[in-house]
Amino acid sequence: MQSYIPTRLHRQGQGFEEAFLFSEVYAYFHTMKTVLTFGLAILFLGSCQNTQQQDNHQTDTSYDSLSGAPLVGDGKDAHGCLTSSGETWSQLRNSCVQVFNIAVRLNPVTAREGSAQFSAFALFQEDDSARVELFLPVGEAQSELIERSPNGHFKSGSYELKMTRPITLFVDGKERYRQDAD
Repeated sequence: MQSYIPTRLHRQGQGFEEAFLFSEVYAYFHTMKTVLTFGLAILFLGSCQNTQQQDNHQTDTSYDSLSGAPLVGDGKDAHGCLTSSGETWSQLRNSCVQVFNIAVRLNPVTAREGSAQFSAFALFQEDDSARVELFLPVGEAQSELIERSPNGHFKSGSYELKMTRPITLFVDGKERYRQDAD
Protein backbone atom coordinates (compact mmCIF):
# COMPACT_ATOMS: atom_id res chain seq x y z
CA MET A 1 0.00 0.00 0.00
CA GLN A 2 1.34 3.44 -0.90
CA SER A 3 1.64 6.17 1.68
CA TYR A 4 -0.63 9.15 1.33
CA ILE A 5 0.16 12.72 2.32
CA PRO A 6 -3.03 14.76 2.66
CA THR A 7 -2.86 18.12 0.93
CA ARG A 8 -5.06 21.16 0.74
CA LEU A 9 -6.12 20.19 -2.81
CA HIS A 10 -7.47 16.89 -1.56
CA ARG A 11 -9.56 18.67 0.99
CA GLN A 12 -11.02 20.88 -1.72
CA GLY A 13 -12.62 17.95 -3.44
CA GLN A 14 -9.91 16.56 -5.71
CA GLY A 15 -9.63 12.87 -6.11
CA PHE A 16 -7.17 10.68 -4.27
CA GLU A 17 -4.97 9.96 -7.30
CA GLU A 18 -4.59 13.64 -8.30
CA ALA A 19 -3.72 14.59 -4.73
CA PHE A 20 -1.23 11.74 -4.49
CA LEU A 21 0.42 12.78 -7.79
CA PHE A 22 0.60 16.40 -6.64
CA SER A 23 2.23 15.39 -3.35
CA GLU A 24 4.81 13.23 -5.17
CA VAL A 25 5.70 16.04 -7.59
CA TYR A 26 5.89 18.52 -4.72
CA ALA A 27 8.18 16.20 -2.74
CA TYR A 28 10.41 15.66 -5.82
CA PHE A 29 10.80 19.38 -6.54
CA HIS A 30 11.35 20.17 -2.87
CA THR A 31 14.15 17.57 -2.76
CA MET A 32 15.67 18.87 -6.01
CA LYS A 33 15.56 22.45 -4.70
CA THR A 34 17.44 21.38 -1.57
CA VAL A 35 20.03 19.42 -3.56
CA LEU A 36 20.51 22.26 -6.04
CA THR A 37 20.93 24.85 -3.27
CA PHE A 38 23.44 22.66 -1.48
CA GLY A 39 25.34 21.98 -4.75
CA LEU A 40 25.55 25.68 -5.61
CA ALA A 41 26.84 26.46 -2.12
CA ILE A 42 29.60 23.85 -2.52
CA LEU A 43 30.56 25.22 -5.96
CA PHE A 44 30.69 28.78 -4.63
CA LEU A 45 32.86 27.84 -1.66
CA GLY A 46 35.07 25.66 -3.85
CA SER A 47 35.66 28.46 -6.33
CA CYS A 48 36.73 30.80 -3.53
CA GLN A 49 39.33 28.28 -2.38
CA ASN A 50 40.51 27.69 -5.96
CA THR A 51 41.12 31.44 -6.43
CA GLN A 52 43.37 31.46 -3.38
CA GLN A 53 45.32 28.51 -4.78
CA GLN A 54 45.75 30.28 -8.12
CA ASP A 55 47.10 33.38 -6.36
CA ASN A 56 49.67 31.24 -4.53
CA HIS A 57 50.47 29.46 -7.80
CA GLN A 58 51.57 32.74 -9.38
CA THR A 59 54.15 33.51 -6.70
CA ASP A 60 55.51 30.08 -5.82
CA THR A 61 56.82 27.22 -7.90
CA SER A 62 54.31 24.36 -7.91
CA TYR A 63 55.44 20.80 -7.44
CA ASP A 64 54.00 17.47 -8.51
CA SER A 65 52.39 15.87 -5.46
CA LEU A 66 53.73 12.40 -6.32
CA SER A 67 57.26 12.97 -7.59
CA GLY A 68 58.01 16.32 -5.93
CA ALA A 69 59.40 17.64 -9.25
CA PRO A 70 58.61 21.21 -10.31
CA LEU A 71 55.72 21.44 -12.74
CA VAL A 72 56.55 22.27 -16.34
CA GLY A 73 55.85 25.86 -17.37
CA ASP A 74 56.09 27.27 -13.89
CA GLY A 75 59.83 27.90 -13.51
CA LYS A 76 61.43 31.19 -12.62
CA ASP A 77 65.12 31.63 -11.99
CA ALA A 78 66.76 33.67 -9.22
CA HIS A 79 66.25 36.90 -11.22
CA GLY A 80 62.55 36.23 -11.87
CA CYS A 81 63.03 35.26 -15.53
CA LEU A 82 60.48 32.81 -16.93
CA THR A 83 62.70 29.93 -17.97
CA SER A 84 59.71 28.10 -19.45
CA SER A 85 59.33 30.87 -22.04
CA GLY A 86 63.04 30.89 -22.87
CA GLU A 87 64.00 33.91 -20.80
CA THR A 88 67.42 34.15 -19.23
CA TRP A 89 69.17 36.89 -17.26
CA SER A 90 71.42 39.21 -19.22
CA GLN A 91 74.32 40.77 -17.30
CA LEU A 92 74.80 43.22 -20.14
CA ARG A 93 71.23 44.56 -20.19
CA ASN A 94 70.39 43.92 -16.52
CA SER A 95 67.06 42.34 -17.48
CA CYS A 96 65.45 39.12 -18.62
CA VAL A 97 65.85 38.47 -22.35
CA GLN A 98 64.95 35.84 -24.90
CA VAL A 99 68.31 35.54 -26.61
CA PHE A 100 66.89 33.68 -29.59
CA ASN A 101 64.82 36.79 -30.43
CA ILE A 102 67.35 39.60 -29.91
CA ALA A 103 70.87 38.18 -30.16
CA VAL A 104 72.99 36.99 -33.08
CA ARG A 105 72.75 33.19 -33.48
CA LEU A 106 76.07 31.40 -33.85
CA ASN A 107 75.69 27.79 -35.01
CA PRO A 108 78.24 25.01 -34.41
CA VAL A 109 80.89 24.76 -37.11
CA THR A 110 81.03 20.97 -36.92
CA ALA A 111 77.75 19.10 -36.99
CA ARG A 112 77.56 15.62 -35.54
CA GLU A 113 75.33 13.23 -37.46
CA GLY A 114 72.26 12.17 -35.47
CA SER A 115 72.81 14.42 -32.45
CA ALA A 116 71.21 17.65 -31.35
CA GLN A 117 73.08 20.83 -32.17
CA PHE A 118 73.01 23.78 -29.78
CA SER A 119 73.73 27.33 -30.86
CA ALA A 120 75.62 30.05 -29.02
CA PHE A 121 74.30 33.62 -29.04
CA ALA A 122 76.09 36.98 -29.05
CA LEU A 123 74.15 39.86 -27.48
CA PHE A 124 75.51 43.31 -28.24
CA GLN A 125 75.01 46.33 -26.01
CA GLU A 126 72.45 48.74 -27.47
CA ASP A 127 74.07 52.07 -26.58
CA ASP A 128 77.72 51.12 -26.96
CA SER A 129 79.56 48.40 -28.81
CA ALA A 130 82.41 48.07 -26.30
CA ARG A 131 81.02 44.87 -24.75
CA VAL A 132 79.21 41.76 -25.87
CA GLU A 133 77.60 38.98 -23.84
CA LEU A 134 77.99 35.41 -25.03
CA PHE A 135 75.28 32.87 -24.20
CA LEU A 136 76.77 29.44 -24.57
CA PRO A 137 75.08 26.03 -24.92
CA VAL A 138 74.34 23.78 -21.97
CA GLY A 139 77.45 22.33 -20.36
CA GLU A 140 79.50 25.50 -20.76
CA ALA A 141 79.39 28.76 -18.79
CA GLN A 142 75.87 30.27 -18.74
CA SER A 143 76.97 33.62 -20.15
CA GLU A 144 80.24 35.48 -20.51
CA LEU A 145 80.80 39.24 -20.82
CA ILE A 146 83.71 40.16 -23.08
CA GLU A 147 85.24 43.52 -23.89
CA ARG A 148 86.31 44.85 -27.27
CA SER A 149 90.08 44.49 -27.80
CA PRO A 150 92.23 47.05 -29.70
CA ASN A 151 92.04 44.95 -32.90
CA GLY A 152 88.24 45.39 -33.00
CA HIS A 153 87.38 41.85 -31.96
CA PHE A 154 86.07 40.81 -28.55
CA LYS A 155 88.36 38.69 -26.36
CA SER A 156 88.25 37.39 -22.81
CA GLY A 157 90.02 34.32 -21.47
CA SER A 158 89.39 31.38 -23.77
CA TYR A 159 86.74 33.18 -25.87
CA GLU A 160 87.35 35.36 -28.92
CA LEU A 161 84.54 36.74 -31.06
CA LYS A 162 85.79 37.90 -34.45
CA MET A 163 83.61 40.54 -36.05
CA THR A 164 84.38 39.59 -39.65
CA ARG A 165 81.56 38.42 -41.90
CA PRO A 166 80.38 35.90 -40.83
CA ILE A 167 80.79 36.57 -37.11
CA THR A 168 82.84 33.70 -35.65
CA LEU A 169 83.40 32.52 -32.08
CA PHE A 170 86.67 30.83 -31.20
CA VAL A 171 87.00 28.80 -28.00
CA ASP A 172 90.56 28.02 -26.88
CA GLY A 173 91.82 29.13 -30.30
CA LYS A 174 89.52 26.77 -32.24
CA GLU A 175 86.66 27.95 -34.42
CA ARG A 176 83.53 26.53 -32.73
CA TYR A 177 80.56 28.71 -33.74
CA ARG A 178 79.75 30.83 -36.79
CA GLN A 179 76.92 33.09 -37.91
CA ASP A 180 75.04 31.66 -40.87
CA ALA A 181 75.14 33.74 -44.05
CA ASP A 182 71.96 35.80 -44.47
